[in-house]
Parts: sequence; C-alpha cells; structure tokens
Amino acid sequence: MIDLKEKLIVIKLKHMYADDPVDRLRGVNVVHALQNRGWNIQIFNNQKNIDLIIYLDDYNLYDRLVYEYTKARKVIIDIQDNHFIKSNASSQYQKKKGQYSFKNRVFAEIKKGFKQFIYKVLIKKLWYLAYLESVKKVDYIICSSYALMNSYVQLNSNVICIPDTLEQRCFQVNKVVKQENLSICWVGTENNIAYLAIVEQAIQELQEKYNIEFCIISSKNIFLDKRLHEIMQRLPFTYKFVEWKKDTIYKELAKHHIGIAPLPQDSEKSTNKILTYMASGLAVACSGGKDYQKMNFDYPQSLIYIQRNSAEKWKDSLEQLIIDDLKRERLVENGLKVAQNYQLDKIVVQYEELFEKIFEKESV
Repeated sequence: MIDLKEKLIVIKLKHMYADDPVDRLRGVNVVHALQNRGWNIQIFNNQKNIDLIIYLDDYNLYDRLVYEYTKARKVIIDIQDNHFIKSNASSQYQKKKGQYSFKNRVFAEIKKGFKQFIYKVLIKKLWYLAYLESVKKVDYIICSSYALMNSYVQLNSNVICIPDTLEQRCFQVNKVVKQENLSICWVGTENNIAYLAIVEQAIQELQEKYNIEFCIISSKNIFLDKRLHEIMQRLPFTYKFVEWKKDTIYKELAKHHIGIAPLPQDSEKSTNKILTYMASGLAVACSGGKDYQKMNFDYPQSLIYIQRNSAEKWKDSLEQLIIDDLKRERLVENGLKVAQNYQLDKIVVQYEELFEKIFEKESV
C-alpha cells in the first residue's frame, strides 16, 4: 500500500509574494509545517504528475491552463472571499461613502470610455459563469471562514473550513512595553481602509473625552492612491500611521492596548485579524463579521462583539475598555488562550485529515 505522505501535493500561491498574508499564512507556512511532518508537499513550480493541487485564489483561466498542463488528479480551491453571492454587507456601507456608490462607479467607468465599460462588464460576467462551473466540479473546497463554508456548500457539498494559521512570532511579543497613553489600533490592507468610517465618529468623540491615541497599521498605498488618500483626509480623528512590515508587524501591534476590527454587517471574513490581536496581547472589539459573532458565541469572555454597527454602540464598547483596566486585562488573558488553538502546528492537522479523506476515498 502506498504511503499517503508520498503523494505529490502542490500549493499554487495567490500572488507569489512573500509578504502577502494569504500566500504566507495559507501557503508557505502550511507547506513548511507539513513537510516537517513528512508530507511530499511543495509550492507550485510547473511540476507534473501531481496527485493533488491546491489553488489559493479564484481558479481563473490561468489556473485552468495550469490544471491542463499538470494533469493533477485532484483539485482543491482555497477560498477567502465570496464571489458568487452578492452580500448586502459591503453595499450598504459603500452607499454611505459617496465615492464608493454604484452610481459614482458607473459614471467613472463611462468617463473612461463606453467601450471599456462594456468590455469590463462582459469579461466579469464570463469569468463569473466560468467560476461557478469550476467550483461545482473541483474535488474539495477549503474556506477561510465558517460563513464562507455555509455559502459555498450550496454549490459543492465537499467543503470544509480551515482557519488561517497564526505564526509563532505573534505569541513572542508579550514583553513589548506598551505605550504610555492608552492606544487603540487598527491593522488591515489598503482595500479595507474604508471600513474605518464605521468607527470614525466613536473614535472622534472618545479622543475629545479621553487622552487616547489611535494607530493605523497598513500599506503606505493609502496615501499614494488618490481615492484612498481622500478617505484618509476625511477621517475626523487624529491618528499615527505605521507602515505594515512582515518583520515588525507583531512588535508594533503589541505596543497597543486595544485592537479593533469593524466590518459591515454579515461580512464573511475570517477571524485572523482578531486572533492576531489576541495573540499579540490586545483586548479586542469587533463587529459585523459572521465568524466574529460565532467566536463571541464560543468564547464570550475573550472579546467584545458589537451586534449592530452604530457610533453609539462602538463608543460605549470602547469606553468600557478604556476606563475598566480589569476588564481589558481579562479579555487579553482569555483571548491569548483562544489564540493558542490557532497555532500552525494545530491547524495543519486539519490539512492532514483532509488529504487522508481525499486519498483514502480514491482507493476505495
């Protein structure tokens, strides 16, 4: 009988970029951990005779060409975003910010040229239809959140949630000295910077009442991109900006006291952000995410979950953490215990179980 660990498994990265969170947390780190456990798993590099290939992206046209080239026997798509169900989560928020409204986007496209607008619409429609067909046919789907899993099970019954892994480095910063003034932190990609509008009024009012600092850790592109720069200019509170860097991110996080994760209602994002806050020793306040709500249900003493986004609820929740040191410390202690469950060596076990299930089913 062939040892399952001898099967050739490859992971095709999403952006082939070392600092990309998806490529690092769901790709490179997973490959290294499984290699250490004896699996024949590699990063995709034009290998052939592949037993199982995992795509960390949307399984686009290029991926299908890769599949035809490699003739992989089994295919898994690892999904981090919902591409087939239109969510009210972002649309409601985008209407609040004028530059994100559907009308403004249409006018912007028309300015670029009617032909270009039609081209984009047609291409996106064709991609969408091809994507749906691909999702139905792959052998398995891995989702980064339980909410995504519940959505994609409508297209393919072979779907599982495997959360993002936490790097060991983020658990090693507990001795970093906190800033003297109480500090609230938000970390995120440039694509999510607009979600700060959810908390902007609450932060502004709290800064007027308390001597607190606010830190934004993100890409410097938020100042280089015209649209994003306009969002930053409209923020009504004062903030310190720190550029996101792979080598220093956890040390920067650990300097702060509270980490926030505001999302539009019913978002299907993973819990990686709030777990990273927890592992880095921050008290967590969050909203909107379905998986955030699930974590609040499973571990109610480890975070504050704002049920419905409003400036008043955000202000009240953050004010509790500002004035109540004991509550904040209790959340930090409990949150760290929760984060331990998401360390890399524990999460890779789920990959092993999935591989065994796929290959053993094949041998029956």
